[in-house]
Amino acid sequence: MFPALAVWLCSLTQSALRRHVFKDLTGLITGGILVGVLGTGWLYFNGAWPWFLEMQLDWNREYLTDKTNNLQNYGYVVFSMVVRLFPYSFIHLAAVPTALALLIRQDPKRNDSDKLRLQLLSTLYLAWCLQVLLLQHPFDYVHFPPLLLGIVLLTFWIHCHQRFPRMLKTAAGSFVVLALICSPITKPAYLKLWDDCLQQGSTGSIRNQLARIPFPDWEDMERVADYLRGQQAQDNEITCYSNDLVHLFLYLDLEPSTRYVYSHHHATYFPSKQPAIYKALRNSPQKYILTNLMTPGLLVSQAKEIGPEGPFSYPPAFPEDLKSNYPWNLPIAFRSGTLVVHQYPEKPIHKQTDTSTDKSTQPRSNEFSPRLEDTPPRE
Repeated sequence: MFPALAVWLCSLTQSALRRHVFKDLTGLITGGILVGVLGTGWLYFNGAWPWFLEMQLDWNREYLTDKTNNLQNYGYVVFSMVVRLFPYSFIHLAAVPTALALLIRQDPKRNDSDKLRLQLLSTLYLAWCLQVLLLQHPFDYVHFPPLLLGIVLLTFWIHCHQRFPRMLKTAAGSFVVLALICSPITKPAYLKLWDDCLQQGSTGSIRNQLARIPFPDWEDMERVADYLRGQQAQDNEITCYSNDLVHLFLYLDLEPSTRYVYSHHHATYFPSKQPAIYKALRNSPQKYILTNLMTPGLLVSQAKEIGPEGPFSYPPAFPEDLKSNYPWNLPIAFRSGTLVVHQYPEKPIHKQTDTSTDKSTQPRSNEFSPRLEDTPPRE
């Protein structure tokens, strides 16, 4: 919405568009209402509307506040994105000054139609960059829209440029070469997997060889899935506490134990919601809680290490203080590499008004909240 609003405001500065301002505004509002009605109708008839409202009106405020409180770490996060998106992060070094220059002044010899397109495209690109930096958490995927817009802006600017210096041609050519060198499509280790991909399909071994990050280990994931199939796990009996394990729901075609699918992230980004999250987990029919031993910060080699207590125990480097916190305080039923399946104790039968003060299965994580003693007991 914010980039679209910025583009509309920019159009008000153009004499060629100003006389159509009410027509444009009517079209934008009508289109927004149409899409809103269709989306709202889908949410309503699927039963998701109350939760959508709760997320938008309540949860999102804490999400944005958490983002604001962590601005001191933002330099590191941006640097991380620059490194992880290399060499495409170079696009902004060229696109941002180009967009600013096009908004301030353009070549007088350029025709009016191209000037207008360049100004509106520059506004869209800069507004989207600001939205990503100021309003969204800096996950990798939020950086792709402005990168694509930056490429489009530079490409169209080059197309409209009547004189293209050799230096710019050299810079553009060098970037294309660098992008190809860094691209997965030119890496011999990836290219040799074509035959295996076509013959075997998407196996855990092939996924591990193609993966850009070391977690989750897809072969370990398949072993965990086989174990849970052997246990005849049903809908709502599995909690994937570590976020990278949610793929198991698709592996097994099962529903999660609660609506808080990303339990670890939800508890981290929404500390005020922790009592509700943990209460929902306790009251769910969950039988198995899945964790990744890398979640507390262990390296792959540390997380895979087998300690003196055997394969179904924690590795030596695992933090001792976490072993008394949920879900690490639950018994380990199965382990494959860094992935662990915890067995949730069977729930005792209580009357409707009865409560239990059993602390052994009560989620209590110092990592998330220092006041989990306020969490209601299992009901």
